[in-house]
Amino acid sequence: MKYVERPAVYIDKDIDISDERVNRLKEEVEITGNIYAEERLSASFLEYAGEEEWDHFWTKVFTLRRMREVMGKGSKRELFDFQSDHKYLLMAYSPSIQKQLGRLLARGREVPFYELKEEYSQLLTKALETPPTRERHINACQHIAGHVKRQLSQEEKTLLENRLEQYGSGEISLHVVRRTLKEWADKYEDSYIQSQAYLKPHPFVEV
Repeated sequence: MKYVERPAVYIDKDIDISDERVNRLKEEVEITGNIYAEERLSASFLEYAGEEEWDHFWTKVFTLRRMREVMGKGSKRELFDFQSDHKYLLMAYSPSIQKQLGRLLARGREVPFYELKEEYSQLLTKALETPPTRERHINACQHIAGHVKRQLSQEEKTLLENRLEQYGSGEISLHVVRRTLKEWADKYEDSYIQSQAYLKPHPFVEV
């Protein structure tokens, strides 16, 4: 996904900006000393955060950046497309808020854009506050796979079951499951799955 502007991330003063990990971040985000940046990166987080914590951190940063760019265009159609593209990401984060957002947009023709913008932004930000559980990730992956279940061979269905079980027990990362789903979306040319932000919510996901 392309961005008009890269997200801005504030880093603590005690972080060595020449750190190899920080240099990698500079490829995708704007490192700044502005405390009002979109997100803050602490030295302890940089040092000790695990893969799932990083995934949540970047998913939040880049999803909110995408939302702001959509809101800046003032187009209801673009907002509806954003909601569609983020269906399974929202399902993983907060199924209840996903439904609230769906109901909000269902009455979109009757509501001025500025009202939609305000309420949608608040709800999306709230949804992204808490990382998804593994159970919710598994549920989202199962729903995505449901789009191509008729095309999947028995071998592929068994592979998915095994991958989800391995992810649930911590044997493999979510990236492995996402990569499998992305491969099937391309193989079976399912444009809806290909458009899902859940499979690549930020540039640091390798699928």
